[in-house]
Amino acid sequence: MQEIIDSLRLTFGQVAWALCAGTTPDQITLDRFRHLRQLGVPFAEDEQGAGSGNWQTYGFDQLIECAVGIYAIRQRFKPTDVAKIQVGDRRTLRKLARETFLSLRRPALADPWVKSRWAIKPPILGDEQFLRLHDKVTDKSGTYDIATLEELQANPLFSFGDLVERFPNGETLPLVPLKRVMLQAVAWALDAPGTKPGPQ
Repeated sequence: MQEIIDSLRLTFGQVAWALCAGTTPDQITLDRFRHLRQLGVPFAEDEQGAGSGNWQTYGFDQLIECAVGIYAIRQRFKPTDVAKIQVGDRRTLRKLARETFLSLRRPALADPWVKSRWAIKPPILGDEQFLRLHDKVTDKSGTYDIATLEELQANPLFSFGDLVERFPNGETLPLVPLKRVMLQAVAWALDAPGTKPGPQ
């Protein structure tokens, strides 16, 4: 898995294609993708491609940032809230993503559900890492923590069907299944067709 981390070099178009499950990106996803870009995701200021007009090359870190960001937005998070967490905790989130990815088996990328385009319901991985992103409606706005499967199973209000954590006060919080998101993003990215690099 380390060789994948070291070798991934993608264009904007390839990342967008991968995050749309190997299909032509829809306009909504492209708009969200570009909005995240304006908010500092996935490039730090000192990274190649951070400035306007530069050719952008997306490596493993950038791919996963985009995958997590787009997934969270699709679950109802606002781009500004997602970006605040990702930019503010970039170093620790990237470290977590790399460590988590390296704990996976290479054959997991070929599991039937990974590239089924949701025809096969994704499983709840026993050692999944669920990112709990705190947005403006929580008292921990702009931060994240990790929920384990055991912790969620102990919450009678948690729904595995939609991966939404519910609380007695009525608050709801969608969770990001990190391993699932990474497996799907990387599996499609490895098959991404060639596109011209360039600013988007």
